Amino acid sequence: MKCPTCLIGGGYDKQSEYDEWIDAFEGKVKKLVLIGATREKIAETALRHGFPKEDLIFADTFEEAVGACVQHAVPGDAVLLSPACASWGMFKNYEERGEKFKELVNAL
Repeated sequence: MKCPTCLIGGGYDKQSEYDEWIDAFEGKVKKLVLIGATREKIAETALRHGFPKEDLIFADTFEEAVGACVQHAVPGDAVLLSPACASWGMFKNYEERGEKFKELVNAL
């Protein structure tokens, strides 16, 4: 992404590490909206890597996550679904999660 980005991440915990993923943000992620079982683990990793605490948002539902991005995005920003986690627990698979994301965005 070359523009400021509100990123939705998190999901099922497959015991992954998120250091490289957070490092790849390189100052482009303005809000990190976290969902699912990994949200605390990802938040801890982000904070260790210097991501500002005030730019972390926890969402209880996928709809809430998209809504938080809409609330914080301004013209020229991007909203990105890049969960870095499996969709299990919230969706039956990644395709269903992607379809739900498109549905919510297209409804705006």
